[in-house]
Amino acid sequence: MAATRPRRRRGVHDRAQAQTRCVVRKGHVGRRPRTWLSLTGKGRKAFETHLAALAVLTAQGRALAGDGDLGGELGGDGQRA
Repeated sequence: MAATRPRRRRGVHDRAQAQTRCVVRKGHVGRRPRTWLSLTGKGRKAFETHLAALAVLTAQGRALAGDGDLGGELGGDGQRA
């Protein structure tokens, strides 16, 4: 019976590269493996769209809190100041 290789799980960067949102370069620094990622134009646009959506959510949360404060600072004892 021949040994089978375990299936490799696709990482986040593999999926992003498959959608042409980033370019992946793998190599080594000394003996340690490294992975470098750079965004493509499509990837940069997707990232900017994601940041804009987060800004909308933040604004909505602040509006619900009333005065723009999301609940105040917590003191060292974990209680609201």
